[in-house]
Amino acid sequence: MPAYNDARANGVCVNGTGASDKRRSGKQMIDAQPGGTQSRRDQTARLLALFASTVGLAVIWLVVLPAYAKQPAMNQHLNWLNDQGIDPSAMYYTELEVMEEILQRQRIKELQR
Repeated sequence: MPAYNDARANGVCVNGTGASDKRRSGKQMIDAQPGGTQSRRDQTARLLALFASTVGLAVIWLVVLPAYAKQPAMNQHLNWLNDQGIDPSAMYYTELEVMEEILQRQRIKELQR
């Protein structure tokens, strides 16, 4: 047992965890405590990141996408879908390539009339 005590006293890792208690920084000691307490700065940073993400998504959803829908090409496409009785929200992403071909065929038929 003396070798174990010497290694522990010198700060050498003997239990395979990669760091001894003497080598751990203050942050590592906090994280190692039961309950995983975090500093106020970490909590504030996480809340700020959550808030920024929420605002970013809201701006995209409520400003960017409606503005894109008002563009002439997109507006024409949405009107055509509506006239055909197609619900765009019911289209799956796997059907989009097929749907584009169908739409092109329909447009050609309409132009030929």
